[in-house]
Amino acid sequence: MAIRGNTMFFMTIRELYRAPIKRDGTLGKITLIDNTFPDAGQHPNRTMQFGPDGKLYISVGSTTNAANEPNEENATMIIADFNGRNRKVFASGLRNTIGFGWHPTTRRFIGWDHGIDTLGDDESKEEINEIKQGKRYGWPFVYEMGKLIDHPLPPPAYTREDWRDMSQNPLLLHTAHSAGIQMAFYTGRQFPAQYRNDAFIALRGSWNRNPPSGYQLARIHFNRAGRPVSVTPFISGFLLKNPAPKVPWGHFARLAGVAQHTDGSLLVSDDTNNIVYRIAYGTKHPAPHVNRARCAKAHQRTARSYECAEHNRGQVRQVQAHGNDSDQLDGLQQKHLAGFALDGRATRREILVLMMEDPDARSPKPFAHWLVANISPRAKGLRAGLPMNEMLPALGAMQGSNHTSTTGYFGPKPPADGITHRYNFQIFALNTRLKLRSGYNRQALVDAMRGHVLAKGKIIGTYKRNPY
Repeated sequence: MAIRGNTMFFMTIRELYRAPIKRDGTLGKITLIDNTFPDAGQHPNRTMQFGPDGKLYISVGSTTNAANEPNEENATMIIADFNGRNRKVFASGLRNTIGFGWHPTTRRFIGWDHGIDTLGDDESKEEINEIKQGKRYGWPFVYEMGKLIDHPLPPPAYTREDWRDMSQNPLLLHTAHSAGIQMAFYTGRQFPAQYRNDAFIALRGSWNRNPPSGYQLARIHFNRAGRPVSVTPFISGFLLKNPAPKVPWGHFARLAGVAQHTDGSLLVSDDTNNIVYRIAYGTKHPAPHVNRARCAKAHQRTARSYECAEHNRGQVRQVQAHGNDSDQLDGLQQKHLAGFALDGRATRREILVLMMEDPDARSPKPFAHWLVANISPRAKGLRAGLPMNEMLPALGAMQGSNHTSTTGYFGPKPPADGITHRYNFQIFALNTRLKLRSGYNRQALVDAMRGHVLAKGKIIGTYKRNPY
């Protein structure tokens, strides 16, 4: 989406819409501008921005990894009038340039293009291009600094060498398969001066590289001429080395979008966990700190904050189940879970929350299988097979979205990875009902519980597939 004045423009794959933004932030009547954009294929993401010239620029990726496109608008940058009409191709040969922007002082149009897959761990590298009107950028026959790919065949009128001679080389290369998703130039005053006029790029990360690349927010440093000179990690740590036995790599987050907030901080979205991080600089924005001594004292009088809840002496029970059918653990819930949480350990005035998670999943960690908030203390128990919808009137409860993006009970369904998965059934007793939005996720639930946890307990059930 892109905003111009008090109008929001937004896209699906083939449609471009606009709507007025009301004073309360909601949208007015939605108007369809155009529904004739090309099909997406492999690259369905459409990103757009208004340029310094007031025109609307729209990225349209390729439908394939490397092949001739039947539609001349695929693998291009599109330009349209300020109202979204009269579109035409601005530049071509761009496999998937969904991260782009204009250098704040030089106005050079910079885009991050995804490299071709299947050429190996180190090819083809990600390209940072200066995008100019009417120019071609190599794809699908040329990559990096003029390298030729042996497939597909070029149009009859050209050889691969002709295509190379007509194409622009990138200004800078970066590690292959890092998958830059969105880019934002920094113009704020909160960060130190050396960050100004540099760009931040959300690197979603590779699916086909060993070792993996990306999984970070990177900084693109520009010289005074507005030319990119280096790419360095800015926020990393989302990639996990050896997260479980026999599993070499994993991750707990993948970044998707980046934007500069009005106060000069950065906002970065994580679509694995459906949350937005805020990155701020300076002593006005200290990082959260868990005071262990304070938690120990709080435990003596019954902890009253979520950060201390991890130090409570919640009872842990160990149970096991084996087999090929994940439903065998349903008996665990019916027999043990309700009796543990709803048998008087919390008083009948407390509100209960259930979180069922798999900490041994490769990614995300932990994998949320079931979230139930605001369980009535009068409830007799919980069971698997509850309706796959949000509200549970009989329990006075509300189910959340698990990591399969569905609402309700999911699992346990361990993958065939040879690992014994531990399923943590955590019960929290709260001093209040939680105000949660429809479709809340794990992070929203954790945030809402903060400061309201009186006690907690846990049951650990292990599940391993039979070898047959």
